[in-house]
Amino acid sequence: MVEETVSIDEMPAGREMEGLVAEKVMGWERCIPTSVVDRPVSGVEHGVGTPPEPCKENCRYVGIPGPKPRAVFPYYSTDIGAAWEVVEKMKDNQNKSDSYGFSWNVELYYMGNEHESGKEWSCILHGPAGSREGLGSTAPLAICRAALKAVL
Repeated sequence: MVEETVSIDEMPAGREMEGLVAEKVMGWERCIPTSVVDRPVSGVEHGVGTPPEPCKENCRYVGIPGPKPRAVFPYYSTDIGAAWEVVEKMKDNQNKSDSYGFSWNVELYYMGNEHESGKEWSCILHGPAGSREGLGSTAPLAICRAALKAVL
């Protein structure tokens, strides 16, 4: 996984980052469906392998097994509408990772040419353990980086 080999500040926008945001920030649960288009997962129908656990009722994060997993969570790191859901989640303190029961105050800045390329946007979250800043070439990327730093 990316979090093991790349720091949050170096993590690129994309589905791997969005999966982390979905799970760690937004509270989605990871699950694997037992079938794809009403067919059993490969190998299970022949008695090989273990059937995956069924999804829980509130599960909204679905990974399809295979070389290119498919996920249904929003494009948090590239779509400003989806990224704003992250801001609202942090601001409204619905994040279960925040054991202090504290709302995060959010600051979002466009800094333009004041910073090096790829760090034009800054998102700062002020919370119980201090402030966490995420920088990025886009506002959604900066928001995701700051949110991941706040919960990991």
